[in-house]
Amino acid sequence: MILIFYIQDLCRLKNMRNQMNSVVTNMVNLIQNVSQNREDKKITLEDLKHCLISPYLKIFPNTTIYATSAYHYILGYFPLIFIVYVKGNNDSTASVIWRKRIWANDKIDTYKISVDTSDNRSLINTASNVIPSKIYPTLMIKPGETKIIIECALHYSQWYKYHFTDGRPTSSVSPREAFGFHLLSSLPHTQELYFQSVIIFTPKVGLFSETPPK
Repeated sequence: MILIFYIQDLCRLKNMRNQMNSVVTNMVNLIQNVSQNREDKKITLEDLKHCLISPYLKIFPNTTIYATSAYHYILGYFPLIFIVYVKGNNDSTASVIWRKRIWANDKIDTYKISVDTSDNRSLINTASNVIPSKIYPTLMIKPGETKIIIECALHYSQWYKYHFTDGRPTSSVSPREAFGFHLLSSLPHTQELYFQSVIIFTPKVGLFSETPPK
């Protein structure tokens, strides 16, 4: 029985990784195409919210993606995304020009997506005039070139304020249990961010500028 559970966990781990890779790939496809039928191709903040949250609906059915009240989620966890605009400098270094963090709001309103500029727990480093790999290990960028880096994750915190909608505190439910594993306790994560997936791409002309989306 233990062997069966272990094999099931390995299959679920592979599936979770594949799902998150699919999520971030779909984000890129949406961003690259969402404004192509508009005269003004520039990506807006509302575009970003749609493009970065809707791919998660494969993991979060119906409205389980949102908080039902402050710090309360049906699944106990919620989506969190970083999107970072990077520019290559003339001396072969690179700089992060701007970044946004987008997530299902946990503190105030229900059914709301929030945006800020935090880089807390992100795998993408906010830095200027550094070799590209200091920003992200696989980043390669030419002088004058721009790149977008997206990191998507599932946020599960056992901080005392977080609860499941049914009232259970997340402090009493291990990440293993929350994500549906039988035996595996060593799940890929950085503090409260689990199953992180990162993608780097060159945006189509006109989508982004050095001014963050509004």
